[in-house]
Amino acid sequence: MKKTIIRLMVLGAVFISGGCARSAAPEKKTVVAAIYYPHWHVYPRGEEWFGKNWTEWEFVKTQAKRYPDHPVPIKPLMGYYDETEPENAEKEIALAADAGLDVFLYDWYCYDGEVIMQEALDEGFLRARNRDKMKFALMWCYHDRYNRFRAIIDDPGEKLIARAGTADEFRKCFSIVLEKYLARPEYWRKDGHPFFSIFNAMEFVAKMGGPEKVKALFDEADAQAAAKGLPSIHWNAMHIKSPAVPTLVQAGFDSCAAYNITCHDLPDYKERFARGDQLFDYREVAEIHRTFWKSFDGSPLQYFPTVTRGWDCSARCRNEEPFPWRLGLYPYVGIVRGNTPELFRELLADAKKRAENDPAGPGVVIINAWNEYTEGCWLVPDENLGDASLQAVKSVFGK
Repeated sequence: MKKTIIRLMVLGAVFISGGCARSAAPEKKTVVAAIYYPHWHVYPRGEEWFGKNWTEWEFVKTQAKRYPDHPVPIKPLMGYYDETEPENAEKEIALAADAGLDVFLYDWYCYDGEVIMQEALDEGFLRARNRDKMKFALMWCYHDRYNRFRAIIDDPGEKLIARAGTADEFRKCFSIVLEKYLARPEYWRKDGHPFFSIFNAMEFVAKMGGPEKVKALFDEADAQAAAKGLPSIHWNAMHIKSPAVPTLVQAGFDSCAAYNITCHDLPDYKERFARGDQLFDYREVAEIHRTFWKSFDGSPLQYFPTVTRGWDCSARCRNEEPFPWRLGLYPYVGIVRGNTPELFRELLADAKKRAENDPAGPGVVIINAWNEYTEGCWLVPDENLGDASLQAVKSVFGK
């Protein structure tokens, strides 16, 4: 553990003194993007909803054990850090880049032009002195936001903020992306085109009135980008788990991916959950990953395999609620255990092969997630595993 802590301290200081730019390196065949969940800082809407100075770290710190060897609470070696502080972003960038990660794919929340939780990107990553070591891109989290944080088990929760679900909402949100981010040198371009992902892409298409309406919106957005001297956008459809994607092709999407693949995707999940069998082994979840990837062979859209690091939402559950749960309403869902660094590394290696063999060209591997602690998915070194997760990534994708 002492060695891990020393490595963390050293990497946090690498490339952030002296202001020297890194030398250009040849682009790797496979790009690795880690999803970044920006919820570890105080932000205005969060204080409005949950109280003064609230952050979701409160749930991480107080997470109850649900089974005998449950490895909680999680204690990051960086402490319960504020990711809006540039010095913390610099440590994250150094750790991620050293492991071979190329992109932070930020969950981006925009509701009819109101952006929330963006401070981690704007004040943290984009002010980090070593930000040239990594790229970033945005995933528009196209869903209403509900209060499912330590919710009563049978209460669907209050709707905190809702999508407008209109074409004008898309225009407002894309205008912000275009003006603030797309021209930045740190913004990731897939094959030369700025990458923009839309979560719940099939629902987005439905809300917009069908694929033809979406295609017209995308063409309009591409024209706006061209007027700024930018290439057309690489449109990514996120949270796609079925290879039947002709609708997405008609809508103008260029690629698709799953946000995560978990025990929910096992064919017998509901039956097992109902009988109280709510702990699922990572080995079988890893196999369902491979099954999903294979099902996209021959897809008309380029498919990016996702590797989910783990799945455990119990930090968002009330500590007094007994496990196994009596109902399966999120976050009272199944828990994945046994997600060892060794099994994680094997799944990463298989994802790399899948991406490299994509007939559409060099692919992308998406990792869920860099820091989604309250869903059991993180790579940041912690007191339990040290930096073993990052070392698994580095063994497969390291430069």
